Amino acid sequence: RVEGWKWVAGIVVLAGLAAGFLKCPISNNQCNVKVGLSDPPDSGVRKYNRIRAPAGVGHAKIQTTPEGAKVRLTGQEKTSHPMAVFRDVPAGPQQVWVELEDYQTKEFNLEIPVRLYAETNIVLVKRQGKLDLETDPQGASILTNGVDSGRRTPLILAHDAGPVEVKFTLAGYRVWATNTVVKGDQMTEIRGIELVRESGSVRVSADVSQEAQDLFAGLEKTVRIGSRELKTKALPVTLDGLDCGRVDVRVDASGYESASVVVAVRDNETT
Repeated sequence: RVEGWKWVAGIVVLAGLAAGFLKCPISNNQCNVKVGLSDPPDSGVRKYNRIRAPAGVGHAKIQTTPEGAKVRLTGQEKTSHPMAVFRDVPAGPQQVWVELEDYQTKEFNLEIPVRLYAETNIVLVKRQGKLDLETDPQGASILTNGVDSGRRTPLILAHDAGPVEVKFTLAGYRVWATNTVVKGDQMTEIRGIELVRESGSVRVSADVSQEAQDLFAGLEKTVRIGSRELKTKALPVTLDGLDCGRVDVRVDASGYESASVVVAVRDNETT
């Protein structure tokens, strides 16, 4: 009886193996079995995984950094978000083009293995243009997108393609800024920029007694602010366009003692 059961068990095992072979013929790779293969020595970034595919073709997964690039392979064009997937690609070396605005176009051959995935990650490089920068006066510091270039005008400055904020700074002058777009392999001119000096205003008035107001109002006063001088009978008076910094203010009037004070002139402010 024991020997009989052994024969029955053997027949069942053989039948199971035969059924599995019929359901999963190795020749057409119908099994859901993924076999990881090691990277080829010269690939660097390619990985291959077994897939279900007809004979003579494979698939491709092409990822780009940054994403959003147009990827062309065997007449098909797709956008990477972040990966472009191409199915049923003829096996063998296939030419790939990757394009993205403001980046250098990448062209390379990708080996498509039979019934395998070919994967690669392409890091795109920014195209470069040039900025032709000039200010009056010269010697202004140059900042692009908030980063100090460490250079001064006039200058031709290489810069990555794309939108850029250009800013000029110079001691004693107001900051000048603009937004522009650098085009790859092109010159963008920002020339003849006249920097405006920082300046403010000073308003001068005088306090006199009630009894002397009529007499004082008829007198000619001399108002000196730094190197500026103004003769006037009317007070208060405002002087505009004064260079920023500390300045001496002095008022003289016949019959009165001179009065003076040091004030700070601030840009776009009235002291």
